[in-house]
Amino acid sequence: MNEDPGRLAGLSLWREVIFNIFLIIYHIEAYLKLMGFGYYYFNDTWNILDFGILILSDLVKVLDFFELNIGIPPSLPTLARSLRVFRIVKYVKASKSIKVLIDTVYNLLPGLVKIMSLLILIIVIFSILGMN
Repeated sequence: MNEDPGRLAGLSLWREVIFNIFLIIYHIEAYLKLMGFGYYYFNDTWNILDFGILILSDLVKVLDFFELNIGIPPSLPTLARSLRVFRIVKYVKASKSIKVLIDTVYNLLPGLVKIMSLLILIIVIFSILGMN
């Protein structure tokens, strides 16, 4: 199944636009927090993590803009984007309903592993039968 290169380029462009919009929102958030808390902004470890992710994202954008390749691995932009997932963890502590949901999923994981391994075994058996 061949993918349309124009469609993939369009998706990549939209992803980049959305990334830039959220980056601007994060900059505004950090600026407002810095103005509100002042030096005490850096007393909270979550704010330090947010600020570090923001600086890393800015570094990636600057290097990408100037097309500088100074030995930075190509996975760095993906790492910078995936580190922002840790921001969600901060909100889980504040919301009891999300915490209950995550605890429920965590408690169900051992049972799901057993079910998934059984499904994989069935798929392997039928694959072997299908090849014969």
